[in-house]
Amino acid sequence: MKKLILILGMFLAILNVRAQEITQAEITKEVNYLNKMCGLTSAQAKDVRPAVEQYLKARKINKQNYGGDTKELNRFNKEAHDNYLNQLRQVLDSNQIDKLKPKERPHRVIKEKTPHQSAIKAHKEHNTKSEKTKKQKDTADDKKPGKRKKKDE
Repeated sequence: MKKLILILGMFLAILNVRAQEITQAEITKEVNYLNKMCGLTSAQAKDVRPAVEQYLKARKINKQNYGGDTKELNRFNKEAHDNYLNQLRQVLDSNQIDKLKPKERPHRVIKEKTPHQSAIKAHKEHNTKSEKTKKQKDTADDKKPGKRKKKDE
């Protein structure tokens, strides 16, 4: 019985270690993204790869440790992301770093509607609905047996 528990414990430990590993595909995917966004040189790609690996490991560990607590998870992931960006700043030039920043979109200005505009819109919506209803009734009448429309001669 003790051997069985020992073997089971070792098996669970191996599974836990395996879950913490980051696959090469994940690392390559992130490096390819950086290459696409920033146009990395081959030397930069080699220098960025360890930072990417460290960042992905930190995120996976944070998810395991703080998966139930969203605030803590976000806090630790933000720390990992800031550290990652600092490592990237050491490798990339300022133009490449600017390409990584999210683009600011202009805020949409919402015009206030006057009561008159609202009434016009409501009237149009009502007319559209009534036209659809008329069409549905006409098609329903066409399908009824014995009811045929008279053709104009």
